[in-house]
Amino acid sequence: MNEPATAPTALLVMEEERRADVYPPEVLAGIGRLARWQGPPRTRQELAEDPEGLRDVDILLTGWGAPVLDTAFLSRAPRLGAVLVAAGSVRHLTTPAFWERGIPIVSAASANAVPVAEFTLAQVLLALKQAHRIAREVVASRSFPHNPDVPGAYRSRVGLLGLGHIGRLVAGHLGRFDVEVLATDPVASPDAARQAGVRLVPVEELFATCHVVSLHAPLLPETRGTIGARLLDSMRPCCTEFPGPGKPGRHPIL
Repeated sequence: MNEPATAPTALLVMEEERRADVYPPEVLAGIGRLARWQGPPRTRQELAEDPEGLRDVDILLTGWGAPVLDTAFLSRAPRLGAVLVAAGSVRHLTTPAFWERGIPIVSAASANAVPVAEFTLAQVLLALKQAHRIAREVVASRSFPHNPDVPGAYRSRVGLLGLGHIGRLVAGHLGRFDVEVLATDPVASPDAARQAGVRLVPVEELFATCHVVSLHAPLLPETRGTIGARLLDSMRPCCTEFPGPGKPGRHPIL
């Protein structure tokens, strides 16, 4: 079926390796019935080499490897009216110039958060049981340790660095267990923390008092380097025999 003359023009720009994971042929065909494609899918590098095709684009579809929506990009896309991102956070690709244009942007952050939060819950519970450490010790010694030093989940304390989509889901999952959940998030309000069932604390307290700390903050220039030796060294020792005799280990950070 031919598209109507008023159909918007769409362009898909993302890394080639992951493209078929989120835009398989049947999805591309469905989009093609609603919009006119402005040429074949491109990578960010290919678009940078030939940006003229942006001039007629109404809808940008993207995912991992998305182009940065800065002033230069927007100047070449005067008709851009919507951005659809088949990935999580959009902070790394949006800029003040983009927000000033008032262009709607939609991501898959909520959908992506579900399996990530489920995996995080599994890792937190395994970490509270020191499963990974004990497994390494079993491999090294070829025997199961006697009376392994583990806190377990009962009345343990779990820290979440970040209360976005994933952090809130993880907090909800942990609410079914007898653990105390603390969180650090500079933009989370006390009301949002109460709704998530967590207590907001400074990052120093999070690392110094929690048995497990799980990171859910986006990797941005302003967050890079947030976690360093000072915070890691403040974590409570979990045992006296890992990573080696006389070298106290630390509780896990996920």
